[in-house]
Amino acid sequence: MYKKNAKVFIDALQKINERQTLKQAKEILQKISFDGQEKVSLLLKDYCPWLANFSAARMNLELEIPGQYTGDKMPLVQHHIKIAGFRETVAVMSSKTKPIKITMLGMNSKEYPFLVKAGEDIRQDQRIEQLFVLMNNIFATANKTHQLLHTKYLFVRILWFLQVIPLTSSLGIIQWVENIISIEGFIKKSLNNKKRTDSWKTNANSYVQFFERKPSDIDVYGATALKRTKDDVVKFYQRMVNQIPLDIL
Repeated sequence: MYKKNAKVFIDALQKINERQTLKQAKEILQKISFDGQEKVSLLLKDYCPWLANFSAARMNLELEIPGQYTGDKMPLVQHHIKIAGFRETVAVMSSKTKPIKITMLGMNSKEYPFLVKAGEDIRQDQRIEQLFVLMNNIFATANKTHQLLHTKYLFVRILWFLQVIPLTSSLGIIQWVENIISIEGFIKKSLNNKKRTDSWKTNANSYVQFFERKPSDIDVYGATALKRTKDDVVKFYQRMVNQIPLDIL
C-alpha cells in the first residue's frame, strides 16, 4: 500500500520547485486516498522535497515558526523562533480531506507540529480563534476589576486557543494539539458498557450504509448529495443523535 501511494506522490512531484511549493502541495494533498486506512506515515520528501531538504544553516535562509504574531502588540522579531529544519516523517489523518501532520524543528531544539489542510478555507477558523483570544482578555480584565472592587464575582479564563495560519483561500496550517480525541473517540469512551457500545456501533454502521458506495470519500458525498434530499439527511442525523444517551456529557 505504501509503495502504491508513494509512487503517486513521486510522479506528481517530479516538476516541483521553490516557486511552486504551495500550489503543488495543495494539489498533492487533494489527490490523497488511502483506501480507508486511519493513519499512514510517509516521508516528507514524498510530498515536498524542498521542505524535506530544507536546512537553515546550509541554505543561509531564515524562516520563522508560524503563529508568533499576536496582533495585540509590537512584535519582537529578533526573539522569534526560526526553523532549523523539518522532521523526515509525516502522518496523514483519516478525515475527508486527508490533512497531513508535519513537524518543524526550531533553532531552540524544540519541535513544533502543525496540521496542513488543503481544499478548505480556514480563515473563518482563524477568526474564531481570534474571538477566543478577545474573550480571554475580557475575562482577565473582569477578574482584575472585581479584585480591585473586592467583589465576590470572579471570571475564569476557560477558552484555550490554537494558532490558525491561512496561506491561501484553500490552504493553511493549524497548530497541532496533543492529547485530544475526536468526537467519535469521546462517544466511544463515554459508552462505558458493552450494551451501549454495541448499540452505537450498529448505528454507526447504518450511517455508513446510508451513503452510496463509491471508491473515494469525495465521490461518496457527491453521490449522496444527488440522491438524498435535505429532509432525508436531517431525519437520519436526528435518528443517530437520539441513539446517543444524553448523560454521556
